[in-house]
Amino acid sequence: MSSDVNLIAARYARALFNMATEKKQHDALKKDLLALKGVLAKSPELRKFLVNPVISRTQSEKAMNAVLAAINASPLTQQFFALLARRRRLEITPAIIEKYLAQLAQMRNELVVHVVSASSLGKKQVEFLSDVLEGVTRKKVDLKLSENSELIGGVQIRIGSQMLDSSVSGKLARLRLALSKAA
Repeated sequence: MSSDVNLIAARYARALFNMATEKKQHDALKKDLLALKGVLAKSPELRKFLVNPVISRTQSEKAMNAVLAAINASPLTQQFFALLARRRRLEITPAIIEKYLAQLAQMRNELVVHVVSASSLGKKQVEFLSDVLEGVTRKKVDLKLSENSELIGGVQIRIGSQMLDSSVSGKLARLRLALSKAA
């Protein structure tokens, strides 16, 4: 993504954040944006539609309104995306969503932590992991859990751009690298 697109997305995200603060609608907006993010992730056709320059502003606005109605989006969300459609900025929707959610997490002193495990973690394991991470980071932790059987065992934890890999496959890869350097 170019720096111009990042700047534009950041401005729209900041404006949306300010409107949500003014109207005290951060929770509803977060719910709407996460739902929209899910729809975009599952629909390559919608993503292509958003970037198609042949589609008129009116068609874009109607399509986005239909998507937002399907997820029961709040009026603030509908107004914001209608504005994006009129200004032909729908293509930066994913970047706006990410920047808004990051700004909200920062305001709430929250930290999104992605945890990938070889098998599903039990409730006590998740609570323990959350408590440890909250103690280390001194922030409220929002765990995003997923599974990957290729890890064999253990977990991978990603906080922002930092990765802690304590998986069996990660340890084997490091051992393989060390052995290849020694040979």
